[in-house]
Amino acid sequence: MKRFRFLLIIAVMMTVLYVLGKLTEPPHTITVQEYDNRLVISSKSGCEIVIAYDDLHGLRFDRIMDFGTEVSGLNTRKEKSGIWKNEEFGEYFCCADGTLDFGLIVITGSQVIVFNYESEEETLRLHDILAHELTIDCEG
Repeated sequence: MKRFRFLLIIAVMMTVLYVLGKLTEPPHTITVQEYDNRLVISSKSGCEIVIAYDDLHGLRFDRIMDFGTEVSGLNTRKEKSGIWKNEEFGEYFCCADGTLDFGLIVITGSQVIVFNYESEEETLRLHDILAHELTIDCEG
């Protein structure tokens, strides 16, 4: 009986620690920091992409994104990051939540970047910010 009680206490403690760990874990794998002159997209795995507003050349939102295949980086259920390849862009930089099917495609002077963030609404909000900066750059 004492052994059963001991095992039960250990099992309950492990369950409590697991649940506490999940509750304190950030809900999304991708974070975006907004600055006056750039966006910085980073992932839990350490992928970091900087999009300088003055280097923007094009922008598009795809509701159903063909991410293609991973060349180097990470491809898990929760995260797609690193260098990826598809038929449309060839090799490109990716920093995306693997649970989301949409993507924001950013074309700069030297690279193609695909990312998404939290939800379709949040990703479209970032699209609007980048579109505004792209318009300012074209006017100026």
